[in-house]
Amino acid sequence: MLDFIPNLLISRNNQTEVVEKYLDMTFEEASNQQPPILFASFGSAKDPLYNKHHPGKSTLTVITLVNYEWFAPWEKERPLHRGDDYEALKNAFGHQMLQWTLKHFPQLEDKVEHFEVGSPLSNNYYIGSDRGEIYGMDHNKGRFTPEMIAKIRSQSDVPGLFFAGHDVITAGIAGALVGGITCASAILKRRIYAEMLKYKAKLWLKNNFFGVGKTK
Repeated sequence: MLDFIPNLLISRNNQTEVVEKYLDMTFEEASNQQPPILFASFGSAKDPLYNKHHPGKSTLTVITLVNYEWFAPWEKERPLHRGDDYEALKNAFGHQMLQWTLKHFPQLEDKVEHFEVGSPLSNNYYIGSDRGEIYGMDHNKGRFTPEMIAKIRSQSDVPGLFFAGHDVITAGIAGALVGGITCASAILKRRIYAEMLKYKAKLWLKNNFFGVGKTK
């Protein structure tokens, strides 16, 4: 059973089993299979000024998981010089991702003007990953023990050295945003998040009880 959750395309039944089976395949087998999970994000839809600057166009980013070993034979090669076999493998995965995406967004079928595929090796080169990671530290159970959380915090033991970003909190954009808030709190010695909540409540009261959003 396939299902769609906003931004996430998944195989609902026995998801863990499906993912493990997929990652155990050879790259030839996997490149001809529908990925077990996809994350789709229309970044342009989040920018209120995007249509003004780029009318009639939009962007879509699709992410899935793969076994790094499928791409390891080319990890020593330079970008754009990895050869036809690498390009064919990478694009085969990309084709499967695109087809599944278009299945759920059929209105995009004849509107794709440019399609580009990256691999774990792309992440290694462009963002300095070790084995293609896109979300920094491994987010396993050990990462979220009280001891590890106490060690990985915005304020370090080195005077004047602070940390921000998703590795301070958790993976993803939301994690990076909260990591920035905790870092600002540590530097300013203020409870920034509590101040933001207080300000949000103040705006809500103003808009709903003091005339701006009040109706007769």
